[in-house]
Amino acid sequence: MPQVPSPKSSLQINAMELLFKMYESIPKGSSFRETTEKPEHASPSDDLLPKGMSFFRHSHAGVSYHGLACETSMDCMAADCEPKSPASPASPTLVHCAHGFGASSLSFANLMKAAKERPLKDGTPSAWVAHDVFGFGFTATDNCDKDEADPEADPVDSFKSLLPLESNGKAAVSICKSLAQGTEEPANAVFIGHSMGAISALCSASEWLETGHTVDGVVLIAPAINTATMKNPNPNNFTGALTPAVRSLFDVAKVFWGMVPAPVRRTSMASALKIGVSLDFFWNLGLRFALGWHQEPHPETVEQYKCPMTKADWAPWLVAFIEANVLRSPSDPVTEALPLQQKIQQLLDAQVKILVVHDPTDTFTPLNNSEDLAEAFDNKVLLEVVELDAGHLVHETDPGQLLDLLEKHGICV
Repeated sequence: MPQVPSPKSSLQINAMELLFKMYESIPKGSSFRETTEKPEHASPSDDLLPKGMSFFRHSHAGVSYHGLACETSMDCMAADCEPKSPASPASPTLVHCAHGFGASSLSFANLMKAAKERPLKDGTPSAWVAHDVFGFGFTATDNCDKDEADPEADPVDSFKSLLPLESNGKAAVSICKSLAQGTEEPANAVFIGHSMGAISALCSASEWLETGHTVDGVVLIAPAINTATMKNPNPNNFTGALTPAVRSLFDVAKVFWGMVPAPVRRTSMASALKIGVSLDFFWNLGLRFALGWHQEPHPETVEQYKCPMTKADWAPWLVAFIEANVLRSPSDPVTEALPLQQKIQQLLDAQVKILVVHDPTDTFTPLNNSEDLAEAFDNKVLLEVVELDAGHLVHETDPGQLLDLLEKHGICV
């Protein structure tokens, strides 16, 4: 006997129809429509590209990863540094940066710029890269066309396995391997991760070691990791490590996800996201919150966060990322990965330096998470508490201070 839809489910569907119509009801020519109807671009504007840096694309498993790259120069040498012999040039240290939720590779532009301008201490240059996590920025599939054999199929479903943060760590390793081609000796790398990117950085470092290369250090900036989440069989779900205020937003998304009928979940959430991020106050308020209410976001920073809106079909892929990493239960193993706790222990056993940097004014990930993380490993995980009133974005506001800390702990970048 066919089931009759309950009044509740009918109300849910009507609510979704209302959401779909909200955008269309906004008059043409309004500032809101002008913001949401920007021309589509395949990469950020060159105006956002700092001098001496370049954008790159790297294909891995059917995805074209977009990112930012630069190399520190042998011309920028410390006065007391002996230059390397031209006959045997030094292989650069590879430095990979993994960004946090809502950001892109451009969030590391200030840190890369500071590293490029910094005198080299040991004569070894560094090759810096940061890529947009699949679901953010300008990373996109190589071919997102509909399947002619099944035109009703959602292209997102073909790439589900590449959306978890652990898979993003594998993409970072693939990028670093491409940079290390032609290197006779094992390539040395440093992996830096911010917020949820800390999970990717740990996964990348662990896999880099397994490939026979060396890891000089792992740097976790305001990591979205705590003693509970690092023990979960699903290492990709980071929401449990966030402050209650931020975690409640993801909890609302989970409720919303459960209420919406399955056939329209992705499209309805994508519509909601597009409406939200199209408002200027969303970015100014969000970045002020990320900065701990102590600073106003720089206009260039706002543009760096807003620019992914100009990429075609960015919202459905962001929804797919949220579905893969946030909406699953933290105890639901979506991969065969080891829990983060075991990855950290493996790195420590291999004498890899792990440095955590945290500002106590952080409004996204509480400082006590990092304190507990260091204590859980008998302080072999190093913790630096920096009182810079930078909130959650130390690497963006105070890149020089961060580089000083890396140098202090012998992490060469």
